[in-house]
Amino acid sequence: MSGLKSRDRDTYKLIAETYKRLNNIHKQNEYLQKYSDLNDSLSANQRKALAIPIEILASQHAEKEKIIKPDRIILLHSLF
Repeated sequence: MSGLKSRDRDTYKLIAETYKRLNNIHKQNEYLQKYSDLNDSLSANQRKALAIPIEILASQHAEKEKIIKPDRIILLHSLF
């Protein structure tokens, strides 16, 4: 799905460039706005997608820390 949206975004930019060459500023701005809106949406989705693995790793790390800490306490206690 995002591949199609990326292609749509690129198409909007090309259409805006075409209207610029035709000196049709109104249509150029219309398609630049469409390009900008879709580009912002794709960027936000990409940031969300990249955040998911980071959140999973952070959660796993936090769980490991919970498991490791009691073991360290037991080891320290048994040494004394």
